[in-house]
Parts: sequence; C-alpha cells; structure tokens
Amino acid sequence: TVLMETERLYPPVFGGARGVDQTVRFHGFTIPAGWKVWYCNYTANRDPGVFEAPDVFRPDRWASDAADPTDGKLPGRHLAFGGGPRSCPAQQLSLAILRVVSARFVSRFDWR
Repeated sequence: TVLMETERLYPPVFGGARGVDQTVRFHGFTIPAGWKVWYCNYTANRDPGVFEAPDVFRPDRWASDAADPTDGKLPGRHLAFGGGPRSCPAQQLSLAILRVVSARFVSRFDWR
C-alpha cells in the first residue's frame, strides 16, 4: 500500500498515449478517429474527483482487498503501469522488484 501510494503521488512515467479507432464524444469533446489521446499520470493521480485529499500521502486508501492494481477491480485508479491490453508487460516483475528492494532498504536502517 505504501508503494502504491508513492507511485500515485510520484508516478515513474509522466503519461502516455492511446490511438482512437473510431470517433467518440467525451465530456463534450469530439475526438476524431485516427487521433491520439495523451494522458498525464501525475495530473490524473491528483484528481479530487477520483482521490479524496489527492495531495496527501495516505497509503491506507489502498488497504482494501480491491486495491490490487493487477486484479482490475479499481480500473483507471492506479496508472503507474497503464491499463488494459496494452499495459506494461513487466508490471508483475516491477512490483516484485519494488517489494524486495523496499524490504531490504527498510531492514537495513534503524528508523528510531
């Protein structure tokens, strides 16, 4: 939960782009087929419409069983690895490395 909240506030990737296959209307905007839509993880992760107190470090927001970023229960809320069929193929490996490195880091210091 601490790692997910850290990634939410300080995403490792600024954003990305997705191609539009067919013309769509979204929040009053028309997005023509063939265009690319860019998204910004940093801004999306600080949207008060999605996250209560978005600028506050609160790891507990991810504490529920539904907070696993890989299970699809919170689609669009954890963007560090993208989403859908084109999400990062190294997501599981990256999460495992982050957990191991964090555990080793925490165990090597006296936090008093």
